This record gives sequence, C-alpha cells and structure tokens, in this order.
Amino acid sequence: MMHRIVTLSLLIGLAGGLTAETKFAETDWPNWRGLTSDGQAKFEKGLPTEWSETKNVVWKTPIPSGVSSPCIWGDRIFLTSFNKDDRKLESLCIDRQTGQI
Repeated sequence: MMHRIVTLSLLIGLAGGLTAETKFAETDWPNWRGLTSDGQAKFEKGLPTEWSETKNVVWKTPIPSGVSSPCIWGDRIFLTSFNKDDRKLESLCIDRQTGQI
C-alpha cells in the first residue's frame, strides 16, 4: 500500500510540475514521439543510424517488459514496465550515462 502512495505522489508531483511555462532542453524527450511529437531527435547531432549487439552500444541494462515510450529529462531516462513475477507496474529511472536503474 505504501508503495502505491509513494508512486501516486511521485506521478502527481511530476504532472503538477509540468505546466505551460515548462521549458524543455532541446535534448530532452519529454513525451511520446519526442520534443516536437514527430519521433525525430533533430537537435541531437551525431546520433548513430545503425546498431547491433556490439555496434554503437554504450551500455545495456536488463529491464522488465513494458509498452511505454521512454522520456528523457537531462541525464535520466524514465519508463514504465510490468514486473511479471510480482504482477505489478513499475516506474523506472535509468541513468543516461551509465545505464544504472
């Protein structure tokens, strides 16, 4: 029960902090399909256009399955997942530089 209250409080706090006055950095990906809602990272220069298991991979982090679109805010990546073992929804925050949850 406490976990639900903390998660709900966090979500309300995040939603409350995003107002019409909020300014996003050009490198943030604050919503589905990115900053300009077209699925392109136009402002980020030098991004790879191809990758494999080893090519253009900075880090790998195992995460539970999910269907959310990640949001990037500064050096943090936020996404939701579903923990099948516990049968619970989870909100994850991943360090963009290291891949640590």
